[in-house]
Amino acid sequence: MRERIPCSVPFCGRTVRAKGRDTEIICGKHWRMASADLRRAHSKLYRAYRRKFGDNGWWNYPGGSPERIECLGLARQCYGAWDAVKRDAIERAGGL
Repeated sequence: MRERIPCSVPFCGRTVRAKGRDTEIICGKHWRMASADLRRAHSKLYRAYRRKFGDNGWWNYPGGSPERIECLGLARQCYGAWDAVKRDAIERAGGL
């Protein structure tokens, strides 16, 4: 496992320690560059997911169960919001 995770914005150079983190991050400088509306939407979805399911992933529920379907739907919304924030941060860092 890597010891450091680089910022998702190309040519940024900032890193964070990998222990206990996901596989991609956006450094604080570039996080603040992203649209506040997108950041807020991502944070609300992530909080809703953590409040409802905690650390459990959708794979911990039996296939086809209502809990798994709900968990997977909310997880996909979180992933989509993360991708939107990341895309916006990269575009703004590049001057677009």
